[in-house]
Amino acid sequence: MLNSVFNLEKKHISSFGNNEIKFLTSLKTKSSFRKKNSLFYVEGEKYFFKAIKSGFKIEKIYTTLDELNKISFDKKFKSIDLSTVITIKNKILESILFRPKSSKIIALFKQKNLTLKSFDLKKNEIILILDSIEKPGNIGGIFRTADATKIDYIIISNPKTDIYNPNIIKSSEGAIFNLKITESNDDEIFRFLKKNKIKLYCTSLSNETKLFTKVSFLKSFAIAFGSEDKGLSQKWLKKSNENIIIPMFGQSDSLNVSVTSSIIIYEALKQRKIF
Repeated sequence: MLNSVFNLEKKHISSFGNNEIKFLTSLKTKSSFRKKNSLFYVEGEKYFFKAIKSGFKIEKIYTTLDELNKISFDKKFKSIDLSTVITIKNKILESILFRPKSSKIIALFKQKNLTLKSFDLKKNEIILILDSIEKPGNIGGIFRTADATKIDYIIISNPKTDIYNPNIIKSSEGAIFNLKITESNDDEIFRFLKKNKIKLYCTSLSNETKLFTKVSFLKSFAIAFGSEDKGLSQKWLKKSNENIIIPMFGQSDSLNVSVTSSIIIYEALKQRKIF
């Protein structure tokens, strides 16, 4: 059965020095390489199927011969083109995987390169803006909250980490695949918000702020979050319609940016009587 769709001799890797392995490792570890090739790396069935469900195009699939035999008889894989599959010796594949004990499947998908113009905005839209946020765990956590609360649009300003970083995919639990995300610069974002009559709120620790529960989130708005160590720049704070703050009652002067985003998003949903 497999030989009719899969040339095992030509598509099997048994050497660590194979160029496919070098390509795969670079794609896994190097942001610039992912961007240059417009591809991203996914491992494990869980994220593999989430990416497929969200319409991402498969370029290649890497797995072991044993796993391939399981795949060919698995109903979940019936729509998968096995001609995209390359088998790898088990030890070689395990050396690449972040989690060697996970399901032995790696896939390469084409990136979706969206722009602000591709955003199909609806009435009373909520947009998240992440400016200069660097840590994959924080970015993934924000993506996960956005997906859980049905916020479709996220703008990355001054990106420090590419959104297809494998650690972002993992920390978002695959939520990244369900979101419309684009990268842009400050000035383009300001023009976009003004053109679409969207209010801009900025999180800030300065004195000239309003308590987040005192701000109306009923109409369309964008909420900007700054880097973990410096927050938003004065350029953002000056362009903001309102700078907002979450009160602190202990020794810490701020919350983790992922936690901050969750609190504000749920306050907006509460005001809109979503729950």
